[in-house]
Order: sequence, then C-alpha cells, then structure tokens
Amino acid sequence: MALTTATLALFLHILMVIIGLSAAAVLHVALLQLRAADDVAAARSWPRVIAVLETLLPVAGLAILLTGAWTLQASGGEFGWSQGWVITALVGLVAVETADGLVTPRSKTLRRTIAEAPDGPVDIELRRRILDPVLWCVLHGGTAVFLAVVFVMVTKPSGLWSAVVVAAVGALGAASGLPLTRGGRPLVPTQREPTKTVTEPQASPAGKHTEDRWTPPRS
Repeated sequence: MALTTATLALFLHILMVIIGLSAAAVLHVALLQLRAADDVAAARSWPRVIAVLETLLPVAGLAILLTGAWTLQASGGEFGWSQGWVITALVGLVAVETADGLVTPRSKTLRRTIAEAPDGPVDIELRRRILDPVLWCVLHGGTAVFLAVVFVMVTKPSGLWSAVVVAAVGALGAASGLPLTRGGRPLVPTQREPTKTVTEPQASPAGKHTEDRWTPPRS
C-alpha cells in the first residue's frame, strides 16, 4: 500500500493523540503519588514532572488540532469542517485546553508550597493544596473529554449525539475526581512531651496524711 498524504496525516494525528493521552496518564499518576505521600520528602520529586507535563500538554493539544485539520484537508472532501462530529471534537479540545490554562495557577501554587515546605510530615496547608477539588475535577474531566472526542472521531455520530456523548462523559469524568479530594494519607500527629503527673500524698484511713517518724532502736 502506497503512503499517501491522507494516511500520513492520519498517522501523525493518531500519534499526537497517543502522546497527549500518555502525558495525561503520567499527570494522573503524579497527583496520585502526591495524595499518597505522608512525608514532604516523598512529594518533592513530582512537582518537576508536573511542570514538564503542563508544558507538554498544550503543545500536544495544538499538534492534535493541526494534524486533525491536515487530515480533514487531505480527505478529499470525505470529511469537512461543517460536520457535527468535527465541530464537537474541535469544541471539546478547545474546552480542555482552556480549562487546563485556568487551573495552571493552582498547580503552580501547589508546586511552590511543596518547595517551601519544611522536611517532615505533610502539614494541613500542603494537604489542602494536594486535595484541591479544582485540580482533580479538571484533570479527570479533561481526560474524559479527550477520550470522548476520540470515540466521536472514530464513530462519527451526528452533531447532537456527539455533543451529548462528550458532555456526558466529561461530566462523569469530572465527578470521578471528587472522591479523591477527600481522605488521603492521614497527617502524622505532632509528638508532645509526656505530661508529668504529680502523685498526691496518701492519706490515712482517718483522712489525715501519715508522717514518717523515727523511733529509737530497742535495747
């Protein structure tokens, strides 16, 4: 089979989709590892990974849009921009990129909080940043929308059904992030010095304190 422009465009489009999904999967793992960390030292390596992925994902999203446009152009009129599934896929990808951009400041705050946290157990402030509902819901919702767009691109339903599928899957994905914003590793309680107890002098049966008296030895 000869390699044509259409097949090359489709291959590159699928390759960009694979790269985007792989980066999203690693980002999920990074957040799960942060959630499971009970010590600041265990969380220090993940902010660098998250920073790289936050740079890679927008580039992958743009590459998906460009290769998708090339695929449509090379289809010879078989597919076009006016088709409902194409419009839905385009709107879904733009929505994911926009949501990721809006949540980036929260992610930067999380990374800065980890960098500034002293060694030792994860404190309440850092735990609150790790369990931020916006981070988890946007990540899960965005990945779900991405998968729904791939499904729409393969099945090519009508515009209405494409919108329903993407919206429903995205909402379910966002809701799936909520349970992960609760719980996590319990905080290690601060160890306190043991409280010294004062022993009260024992009382005699009559209610009076007994006193030690010296008695001379008997001859």
